[in-house]
Amino acid sequence: MLGNRPDRIRHGFTLVELLVVIAVVGILIALLLPAVQAARETARRTQCANNLKEIALAFHQFDLSHRALPSTSDAQGLSAFFNVLPYLEQGSLYQLYNRSVPSTPGQTAQNTSITNTPLAVFRCPSMVISDAAEQEYPGWGSYAVCTGSVYGHFVNQAAAGYDNGAIIDSNKGTTDIGVISTQDGSSNTFLAGDLNYGLTNFDNGGATAWASGYPFCSTATTCGVFNSTRIVITGTFYELNTFRSDHPRGVNMVMVDGSVHFIPETTSPDILNLLAQRNDGLPVEPY
Repeated sequence: MLGNRPDRIRHGFTLVELLVVIAVVGILIALLLPAVQAARETARRTQCANNLKEIALAFHQFDLSHRALPSTSDAQGLSAFFNVLPYLEQGSLYQLYNRSVPSTPGQTAQNTSITNTPLAVFRCPSMVISDAAEQEYPGWGSYAVCTGSVYGHFVNQAAAGYDNGAIIDSNKGTTDIGVISTQDGSSNTFLAGDLNYGLTNFDNGGATAWASGYPFCSTATTCGVFNSTRIVITGTFYELNTFRSDHPRGVNMVMVDGSVHFIPETTSPDILNLLAQRNDGLPVEPY
């Protein structure tokens, strides 16, 4: 009789069906994960570009106030970045530094605490730093000003072209945005860019520190291999003094006019050198 018919039997997933579902989900995750990671890196790279724009604006304000751009290092050994703090809404931190203490920063606990202060505007969200490096450089940063196309260390000051970039040593005089604009064009000259801790064959991978005006800490050039992950020639420090980043396949660079460009690591060294120089007077090909 119809009333005595058993209810329809409901079947669950078989083991084979379950394995197929798991495999499909795994494939979907594998396909989506790179896209998610790429989206996150795009957001981080955008924030890094915004940091560089803020820094460039501070340099412009400094130039308006002083009729010159800051030097790589002042009498206390403080960096160009330190000296634009008042234009980055960090005037109170700038004023706390005791300039009556001679020589390099870090002579007093108060000064050390200031130069070791972590400031988000000087830190790229993509940059990775080891615990050992952070211990040695608690005031680490992610950016460097451009001193030009020639190895930028004190020992190289007699070299032709030394300090041919937008930001130079005070012993070499001063630079300003107006003169750079008339010589090479402010849109064709690097002002600053990424400098990471990514050198695999150098202690801690790098030595960046936003407040220190010592070479390699807050200055860089295009003298070595651009965006390298290692020191190329043992015993030299060219890559330590060359722009590099934790962004895949390139480096964020801000020009003197404040525009930020992502420069591919495949860019010709000749073009990079032209962009690093403030006064070569030569046209720059598209990059």
